[in-house]
Amino acid sequence: SGAKVCISFCSCKFLLNIFRKRVCFCTFALLSARCGMFSYYLNMLEKSRAIVLHMLKYGDSGMIVDMLTESHGRLSFAMRMPKTQKGKLKRQLFQPLSLLEIEFDYRQKMELQRLRDVRLLLPYTSIPFDGSKLSVALFLAEFLYHATRGEQRNDGLFEYIETALRWYDASESDFANFHLVFMIRMSRFVGFLPNVDDYEDGCWFDLRSAQFVNMAPIHADVQI
Repeated sequence: SGAKVCISFCSCKFLLNIFRKRVCFCTFALLSARCGMFSYYLNMLEKSRAIVLHMLKYGDSGMIVDMLTESHGRLSFAMRMPKTQKGKLKRQLFQPLSLLEIEFDYRQKMELQRLRDVRLLLPYTSIPFDGSKLSVALFLAEFLYHATRGEQRNDGLFEYIETALRWYDASESDFANFHLVFMIRMSRFVGFLPNVDDYEDGCWFDLRSAQFVNMAPIHADVQI
């Protein structure tokens, strides 16, 4: 009888040790999986400079903001504005053509990305307070909203827009035709800048071939 009790006790102790090992292994596996998921999540967080193009309000506190980002080109973000002033996302940060530095959870197959953090990269000193500059800025924001639709990463284009906006905000004179010059020079980065190398006095500009010709084309799409 005593031997049976001893064997039963040893068997229970052996099974208990096995159970503990399995629990430890399961705990380790669970922690490893969670760490892996956390590491994967961290790898999807990206930082980039961005230019606000368009903002659409939906519901009581929701917004969809279209931006041109330096890292991925054109992206759309869905967000909810906090009801208190303590939140990181503030509506005034997303005015047209605002220059931002953003942190977001990038998902390639998602149409709407999620912002995690945002800060103002350059506070404008004249555009929001000058009526003529503000009207031009709103026009260019709408123009860029349509012209950059589907645009992939384009470092040259992003640098050009950012540099032009910085110049426009700092300029005190000689900016009356800024929007016209901006759009003409931007055509270089999107692939349809007119070829002016062969220009001579009296040439015709063929709108279809985007170049100057010595004789008038047979079609009507031409400028002298």
